[in-house]
Amino acid sequence: RVRTDNTNRIRRYVIWSLNTTLAENAGPVEAIPDLSVFSESDWTTLSNLALNEGIAALITESLSWQPDDFPGELADAYYQFLDQQRNENLQRTLAFVEVLKALHEKGVQTMPFKGPMLAERTYGDGGLRGYWDFDFLFPRAQIQVLSEVLDGLGFDSNLPGTPKQDAAYWAYSGQAVYCRENDKLALEPHWAFAPVTVAIDLDYEEIWRRSSRIDWHGIDVNVLSPEDEFISLAIHGGKEAWSKSKYLIDMARFLKVHPTLDWDYIRAVAEAHGIERIINLALTMMVETFDYFAAAEFPLRRNDPAIDKLVARIQASPVNIAPNIYFLKPYFMEVRERWRDKLKYVLRTVLTPRTAHFMTIRLPDSLFLLYTPFKVLYDGLVLPVWKFYKSIRSSNPDQPTV
Repeated sequence: RVRTDNTNRIRRYVIWSLNTTLAENAGPVEAIPDLSVFSESDWTTLSNLALNEGIAALITESLSWQPDDFPGELADAYYQFLDQQRNENLQRTLAFVEVLKALHEKGVQTMPFKGPMLAERTYGDGGLRGYWDFDFLFPRAQIQVLSEVLDGLGFDSNLPGTPKQDAAYWAYSGQAVYCRENDKLALEPHWAFAPVTVAIDLDYEEIWRRSSRIDWHGIDVNVLSPEDEFISLAIHGGKEAWSKSKYLIDMARFLKVHPTLDWDYIRAVAEAHGIERIINLALTMMVETFDYFAAAEFPLRRNDPAIDKLVARIQASPVNIAPNIYFLKPYFMEVRERWRDKLKYVLRTVLTPRTAHFMTIRLPDSLFLLYTPFKVLYDGLVLPVWKFYKSIRSSNPDQPTV
């Protein structure tokens, strides 16, 4: 998403639109975007961006503030999209609830987060937030039972194959992806909020202890405490370098609904696990993006030159793309304040094999330990040589293939 002059204009409109949905007013007159300068290609770019970032329904919510400036046919399309998304989200949520029932019958504990849980409890409308898959926490000790239940319900997973490879995948990713062909339902069961390589080793037993039970679409499920949900949103947005507007409005809506969090608990978790800068980045992005929080005094927001640089870079970046978690990236060093966490990030990223390596060379589980040196060799030598060769080929298309 390259930000030329027109996409900067579109980005400003998107941020204004999200601000109106948060503040429930259009803001000062001088802040209202002039839509008369939008060309047909601008409207197309806006729609594509809104769809890609999962905020098209929120754009619809802001149309009432400029009913005469938005092209009529396009406004109708947005309203139709909202109705369709609201209906599809509900139907898929009900299918998800049936899966949770089946898991509960086998004793698997579940804690839905993001997706419909966030949409209904934070947005107040399950149709306003776009999502495709359904995330939920479950205890790591129940991986085997969970896998058996989902297999029995017709889900296919992205697990590599052998027992040790599957165990390594769960340990690496903190989650797996399960899809069912007949109804296109996609699940992401998590035992952790983030891959182990990013070195955020939270106390999940404590998170489960702090959770509460609610009735949700006719079943009893655990839900995150508000403080742990805030931490999960900060980690998710930070992991993705706040590359989508949806991550920003998720956090903004959450903070609006939960104005009195237990900041002492959040501070204790942040200090214990070295994520103070990740929390600070989330709060600073709120203040810098939303007028609603312009005067907010968040207890954990502190002056940090590293945060200022990160925010400036995120806002000025010509291309908004989340950093690749599979390879060493300076960003993941910059968002951590403790050197031991930076070191863990480097060592785990360099030494931990993943699915790509399991698929490249098939080793029996008895030789599983050989994947570590193979991973180092493959990522450190084979991939760079291959990428260099491809770059040469692309610059010399007539060169014969070896």
